[in-house]
Amino acid sequence: MAFAGSGLPMSEKHALVSTRLTKPNLNADDLNSYRPIFNLSFTSKLVERAVAARFVAHYELNGLLPAKQSAYRRHHSTETTVLAVYNDTVRAIDGGQLRPLV
Repeated sequence: MAFAGSGLPMSEKHALVSTRLTKPNLNADDLNSYRPIFNLSFTSKLVERAVAARFVAHYELNGLLPAKQSAYRRHHSTETTVLAVYNDTVRAIDGGQLRPLV
């Protein structure tokens, strides 16, 4: 499988694609029961990491990520987000405010 639009040479624009059942209890005859798995070359993985590192550095250097965004940030995770929501909820309740949470 070739990928268009990248700066990689054609030899690196290929992936070996295989499929795997999403869940073992699904119907093996139904194509929607499978998910694709792309095995990329070492070079394309290396380039992907380099681009991601530059992307994150650019956004951090220029303050382009919202203060409460956890994705693409060091030392942030879903746990950080849960703690922030919990903290905001507790502070709102302590201040006598209603805080809807879905």
